[in-house]
Amino acid sequence: MSDKQKGLESALHELLSRIEHRNCVQHIYRNFKRHHGSQLLRDKLWACARASTKLRYNTAMFDLKETDPTAHIWMETNVGMPKHWYRAYFSLHEIRHVVQ
Repeated sequence: MSDKQKGLESALHELLSRIEHRNCVQHIYRNFKRHHGSQLLRDKLWACARASTKLRYNTAMFDLKETDPTAHIWMETNVGMPKHWYRAYFSLHEIRHVVQ
């Protein structure tokens, strides 16, 4: 798990290409709240991260977009590939380690 440091993602892919890589949602949120700091948007971001299916993720992202289109655009632009940060993509054998 990383905080999207520059160069780290490519190094991880090069050195550990078969290892699952995730981005820390707490770090994503810290960057997100600089521009979108309300409690409501915080809850919307975490709903996206906790989505256990692609349908729930898409629904949560749609809800975020309906609540604040600029926050949705920020997420689409800055967060990166969904498979690295939201729950539906996590391996089943590691799902027990995800904070509830």
